[in-house]
Amino acid sequence: MVQHAVLWADVAHPINIGGHGDPLSETGETMQNLTFRDIDILEHDEDDPPYEGCLSIVVGDKNVVKNILFEHVRVESIQEGRLFCLKVNFNPKYDRAPGRRIEHVTFRHIVYNGVGENRSVLQGMDADRMVKHITFEDVVINGERMTSLDDFVTNEFIEDVKIK
Repeated sequence: MVQHAVLWADVAHPINIGGHGDPLSETGETMQNLTFRDIDILEHDEDDPPYEGCLSIVVGDKNVVKNILFEHVRVESIQEGRLFCLKVNFNPKYDRAPGRRIEHVTFRHIVYNGVGENRSVLQGMDADRMVKHITFEDVVINGERMTSLDDFVTNEFIEDVKIK
């Protein structure tokens, strides 16, 4: 659990889960049951588009990420980057194999007040490498409650996304 923290990543991603693992294993690795609570993020400035994400889960190297909770997170302006990035990925520069999946992730009581962000991303890779069972609950962006994925870049490999 990461809680009661103030993060300032400078030129990087404040929270980024799932990118590297053991691609030589038969099954890859599973990162699960993580909680990020009561966090202030002062800045996000990431100029590498595949890895832009203030609250980021980008899986590669046969990894699975599941059962993750982000709760009571406050984010200030983003210079270059995205608020959310959930993506099953394969980047030959960093990965030896694609990620496997992202599932059961909740974003609860997230507040973003700022300018400069790119559109958030929610993308699986194919029917076997999905992003699914994602919940956005009480997410407020510049004073407006999030009600849809209209401002997200998505694809057909996401399933069961709830906005409350």
